[in-house]
Amino acid sequence: MSGKVIDFYSKRPLAATFDGIPASTVDDTMLRKGSAKANLILTLNEEMRTPRKTKLCVDDRVPVAQYVDKLFREAKLKNSTRQTIEARIPANLAGYKLDRLKLDSRLERAVARKKIKRDQCPYLQHYVEIVKTLASVLDIAEHEALYEAFRDTSLMHIGGVPAGNENVEFSDLLHEVTKQLARSPLFDRFFQELRNLPGCYDATTHRFVPAFKPTFMTIPKTVAPTKPCDIPLAEEFDAMQASYEDEFNTWEFSSPLPSTPILEVLCGEWTGQLMIERKPIAEEGMSKEAVAEIVSWRDGPHKIADPYPLTARVALFTQVRLAIGPMSSPDDLGPIWEVCSRVQVFAEGVDRLLTCDRSLTPLAALAEYDLDEFVGTCALRLSGGWHRVTGLASGRWQASETSPRDASQQSAGDSTERWLGSETLTPGIGLCYDDGVYVKTFVGASSVFPSWSSWRPEFCTHWHRVNGYTVEQVVSVLERTDRSQTQNVRFCHGKPGSRKIAFNNDSFRFRGDARRLEIALATGAIEEDITFSCRRLKEALHRRLDEKRSAVLEVDAAIRAAVSGVILEGDGDENALR
Repeated sequence: MSGKVIDFYSKRPLAATFDGIPASTVDDTMLRKGSAKANLILTLNEEMRTPRKTKLCVDDRVPVAQYVDKLFREAKLKNSTRQTIEARIPANLAGYKLDRLKLDSRLERAVARKKIKRDQCPYLQHYVEIVKTLASVLDIAEHEALYEAFRDTSLMHIGGVPAGNENVEFSDLLHEVTKQLARSPLFDRFFQELRNLPGCYDATTHRFVPAFKPTFMTIPKTVAPTKPCDIPLAEEFDAMQASYEDEFNTWEFSSPLPSTPILEVLCGEWTGQLMIERKPIAEEGMSKEAVAEIVSWRDGPHKIADPYPLTARVALFTQVRLAIGPMSSPDDLGPIWEVCSRVQVFAEGVDRLLTCDRSLTPLAALAEYDLDEFVGTCALRLSGGWHRVTGLASGRWQASETSPRDASQQSAGDSTERWLGSETLTPGIGLCYDDGVYVKTFVGASSVFPSWSSWRPEFCTHWHRVNGYTVEQVVSVLERTDRSQTQNVRFCHGKPGSRKIAFNNDSFRFRGDARRLEIALATGAIEEDITFSCRRLKEALHRRLDEKRSAVLEVDAAIRAAVSGVILEGDGDENALR
């Protein structure tokens, strides 16, 4: 199978060759088979080889022509003359009116569409050639420029159909609002400080932490002049990725991006018996984050002693969040759909709080198998205290009668990627990720593996570009009119924001709960929630930076003390000689 390969030792995606083999020598790790970027470039290359010219629809010409105009403006700022550009243009564009390939990039998409000229170039091949030419003038990677030019066109959409104007307009509005936030002092400072910070963000404890458990190498006495000492190995990767569009990561490496939940979809619900550690590990009143630190996966596995059964109902949701972060490059800050899982446990008739609700994995992990490190890393709050919990991989969990059939489990050893409608969770869920639970994909037009276009692993977080197509997907979920389906969808913004805006029936683009999304954006509720998220993350980031600074100063003090001791000892020897 080709596509992105996960190194489950480091929990990071690796670059992959077209054979699916990790390729550390690949220069551009962003361009991999199966990614949205690679699929788009492949499509464009195929179109360039066809003898007949391909016409773009009007909705597709607008973003491409605006990007061409943006490149022309950047070239002008770098003192590149029109003659310099024309000298690099291929023969098939020689003598062509370059203005026919441009559309004012400063205009909003909806306004630009109205201003498109009658003689605006319709041919895809001409746009590809001019983008390549301008990329070479500006010293931009060719495939990066092509992706930026065509990423909001129907070529990125599975159906190949342009998104409706309402969805494109709302997408543009989300970009405008979130990019304005990203330029504010709070967000600007946060992302500056977060860049190049090694480690990861642990959402269960709300802390930025080293990426791995501490690993040490010992310098022997023959090398060290005084005594053997342990040196911690360097951390492997940064807390924030360089880009997030069409990326994914496993659940434990939480997103460090400011975000707010938009909607949740119930994907599956099962009833069975959890195994509860009899002795509580913390008092009932202790905070979720403090207990999560006790049972953290970073210190796992934890043995669960003297367990007893407790009948419970476990619900699995797909949550769609709106985040702000690097889209296609580190400096390209804007809106991103963040798609992750949320787990809910009902026991003794009450919705019980979990320390880790990002995946089913901690509730299912079995000792002495691939997921061994997650055993005992989840705690459940019951009356009387917090208890470690497991048992989801017992093989006796049945789907509830009202459970939607939107979750399935891959059969063990199934290399053909068949997906089995699963009413019973098999023990494989606790063995390895390959036998984990997959849920229906309803946001995101592309996939890392071909099968992920329909089914998404619940144990991963995925990020997708905000454009007309993904907005259309989110809106279609919120607009569902089937009552049985609507019961499984929850819009997460209950109250409007503080901004006062008057509405009437003509003020809305959408129907159903999608109107509540419009209200949340118009009244500032989304901005307020993302800003609150950014402040919390910034506080956690500063705590981590202070920890690192203290560690550095501690070593500096030890060096000074050691050097001072050597000097004093040397002075004493010299006096003795005298």
